Amino acid sequence: MAFDNARNSKIDFGLSRNRASKIHTIMSTRPADLPDFRQPPLAEVVLSLQFDRIDSLTTPMVGLLWLRFRDRLPEIEEHSPLVPALEDFTPPSVRRVEIKMEERLPNPRVWFLNKAKTELIQVQQDRFIHNWRKVNRSEVYPRYENIRETFAEEVREFISFLHDQDVGQVKINQCEVTYV
Repeated sequence: MAFDNARNSKIDFGLSRNRASKIHTIMSTRPADLPDFRQPPLAEVVLSLQFDRIDSLTTPMVGLLWLRFRDRLPEIEEHSPLVPALEDFTPPSVRRVEIKMEERLPNPRVWFLNKAKTELIQVQQDRFIHNWRKVNRSEVYPRYENIRETFAEEVREFISFLHDQDVGQVKINQCEVTYV
């Protein structure tokens, strides 16, 4: 699947029905050798794609994108954008402080949330992120396989939107899975 090769970043989520079926089976099957906790010590799981900035993915465009997710994620919030972060495996060097003067305000990071605020999508010009959050003790962790499957569907919808609106292409430069 496309998440396996971020550097080559040519994503084809328009999979054949046979291949999509195989991926669905792989993604929704929990490996037998993994531990399965009734109440895993998790507060949040985040799956994230970072890609080359798409300048034409403006706030109004993100509003149009929200229409595709609004039935499931009816709440919306604006937040400061995340700074691009590329993993670098070279030896550490002296840190530099950078001050940036911009002519215009940066586009916000927009959150689409479900009513319970347990699931959300974050969108900004260089990121697409899915979060599952445990907001109270009774929340049941839906398991990574289900979160990943949901994320893959959301990414396909995002890429379809970009194509339909002629906004740009996703060229992935970083993928992350975070457990909190």
